[in-house]
Amino acid sequence: MTVESVPEEEGIPTSKPAHRPPEPQHEEIELELDLTPDAAPHTQASQSESQKRNLPPNRRPISQRSFFMQTIFVATVASPQVLCEAQVGMLLVSLEDIGLQVGTHDERELSWFPAAYGLAIGVFLITSGRLGDLYGSRLLWLSGFVISVISNIGSGFCSEKISFNICRALAGVGVAASLPNAIAILGQSYSSPRSRAVVFSVVGALAPVGFVLGALIGGFWAFEVDSRWIWWFTSIVCFALLACGWFLIPPPTSDPALPRQKFDIIGAVLLMLFLGLFNFAWNQGPIVGWSQPYVYALLILSILAGVGFYFWERRAGEDALIPVEVLHKNSLLVYVCLWLGWMSFGIWSLYTVQFLRNIRGVENTLLLAALNAPALPAGVIAALAAPYAIRHFAGHTIFFFSMISFGLGNLLGALTPVNLTYWAVTFPSFLLVAAGPDLSYTTGQLIVTNSVDVAYHGIAGGIITTVMYYSQSIGLGMAATVERYTAGDDQLKGYRAAFWFGTGLAGLAAVVVASFIRMPKQAAHRE
Repeated sequence: MTVESVPEEEGIPTSKPAHRPPEPQHEEIELELDLTPDAAPHTQASQSESQKRNLPPNRRPISQRSFFMQTIFVATVASPQVLCEAQVGMLLVSLEDIGLQVGTHDERELSWFPAAYGLAIGVFLITSGRLGDLYGSRLLWLSGFVISVISNIGSGFCSEKISFNICRALAGVGVAASLPNAIAILGQSYSSPRSRAVVFSVVGALAPVGFVLGALIGGFWAFEVDSRWIWWFTSIVCFALLACGWFLIPPPTSDPALPRQKFDIIGAVLLMLFLGLFNFAWNQGPIVGWSQPYVYALLILSILAGVGFYFWERRAGEDALIPVEVLHKNSLLVYVCLWLGWMSFGIWSLYTVQFLRNIRGVENTLLLAALNAPALPAGVIAALAAPYAIRHFAGHTIFFFSMISFGLGNLLGALTPVNLTYWAVTFPSFLLVAAGPDLSYTTGQLIVTNSVDVAYHGIAGGIITTVMYYSQSIGLGMAATVERYTAGDDQLKGYRAAFWFGTGLAGLAAVVVASFIRMPKQAAHRE
């Protein structure tokens, strides 16, 4: 079955109902209309413009601020993207040092550190996105940074693995509260499709920046000082960003056209039980073994919670945690491909670092971070190229290429000889795999935010980001299971099996894209 999308007049390819109520008019959209060259002069509009220019700086529409202030605004609002990936980089390059801090050397227990972080992000993203839609994206953005400050301070004081996992999970909650609402704030601040394409490509480019920056920060503190300072330094940065966001992000304006809906508490609890228990079972199974009754019992309970969530949401109507407006049929297949592709990417990220450290013997965390550095320029180029690619290539072609990139990274990891130079295979793998996450992320965000009403931007951003980060955590658990039951006493054999598993996931995603997804390229237009 082929899913066709109809191009929007001034947007990216999307599918939508034949009739849709007009979007509510916001300050920034009205201002843009008033400033167009052929707009007729209106006294009321001129007065409105004058009043807006006399507002305090943090309450003015973004389009009335200077280029410098807009740059600072976008960098601050989008900083959760950097923070999210930076904490992944910090964990991966300094896993062994953190293990010494909390008293464990077991690789399967060490894999819980990034998994707990990704689990919390995935579980709370949708909930925080919906809360942002109902109670204000600014409030949730600021709340997320408060949690990030506290959780990172706590991470530095942890001396055993359970408390550290709890603090990393809380850090994930902080990122989950801020990230989808950052997307919502940017989507509401820039109304035109082209402006959104540029802004979201910048957000996508910040992901590799965050990962490499986090790897360098983690490597520096772990090698030169103490691994605890990784988290204390991060808490200081989070506090500074919290202060910037307080002054730069405009407070919300009341809009009577958007009625206040109820928060779906029961739906949120069922969804968190489903995602949390499902993830816990897959990540705990490789550690204690799937023969333990409580592991598969929790897996069964998670599936039951998922079924209960589905039927409850059907009854919830307009108060549903995940409104039907954000679940277009063509988008569902995109979500499936993102799920498979980002599972593959999570596997490649962890096992590439483990291969370099445990097989090739790279003990210096600063050197390990430097070996990950090629992801930065390759990822930035891929993300900034996304708006151009969307205008010149069919959407399904971009998605297909991103899934192939995921697969190639894992394929090269599975085939890399131990004693071969880094530059021959490992270095090219960083360049190839970088296109996967950045092209898929930027394109996915554009598809979703341009196909739903502005009132659902927070939940829409939460869904797509949930798919990406939660799937990485699940992928690590599944890959660890593959490693456990194939490695035996051969660590390299287990690593290669995990890489082959990641290759298969990306290959399946590519088949789904090639067989079912059809999205025409964005129609050319002038603003």
